Amino acid sequence: MEKRVILKNGTSKTDLVERILQCDCCVSDFDYTDVVSPAYTIILSRLLRGGVFNKEMILWGINCVLENAWKYDYIKEKYWTHFNDTFLNDDINKKRAESIIENRKRKLIFPGIKDFYSNFFRDKDTAYITRCPEYLVKPISDELSIKQVYSSAMNKCTCMENFLLANKKHKRYFLKGDSEVDDQMLFVLNASKQNGKIEDFVSCHIAKNSKSIDDKYDINLVGYDYRPLNDFLKKYID
Repeated sequence: MEKRVILKNGTSKTDLVERILQCDCCVSDFDYTDVVSPAYTIILSRLLRGGVFNKEMILWGINCVLENAWKYDYIKEKYWTHFNDTFLNDDINKKRAESIIENRKRKLIFPGIKDFYSNFFRDKDTAYITRCPEYLVKPISDELSIKQVYSSAMNKCTCMENFLLANKKHKRYFLKGDSEVDDQMLFVLNASKQNGKIEDFVSCHIAKNSKSIDDKYDINLVGYDYRPLNDFLKKYID
């Protein structure tokens, strides 16, 4: 898999690194931004190994394939919500799901992400804004020492606005995301910078490959691997 850092055209590398180092808060999406989706991990675990392998679950899986649910965010959200409400709808199953993620968390997190946080945001604020439920996020957020978690955030625009209101001391942000849904947070930060609520922000799009880069973002990190970004930052720091 291709792994590299792509900067927006005309970006000064040294200026960009300086702006990142000045950030006092990192706000990030969760699945496919920092980790392989815990939701899909739970789904596959329940389908292949769980004790609820039944006709309803088989039908759910078939419909996912027929509607190409993994390609479009709005369809994906519909099917995940259905799975969560139907098969993980009690505390016992939620605890089981959390245990699965706890046991697999080091395999789920993207290479280099732990070093990214510890090297560049160790003494700064960090937050997840994610549509994933808290019981799937907690094992990973604890592992990476993420300080704030906004889970089950169906409207990321509103959630980002609320985060800014609750954290007015932060003036420089580093934003990470991987999908069109995360553009909502980008929009809020753009507006907040224009009206003077924050001073600056740097945006990073996590791309599966070079065909899925997003030119709206300052950085495109290709390949679900943070090591090229870590190396890039360390190079210009040194």
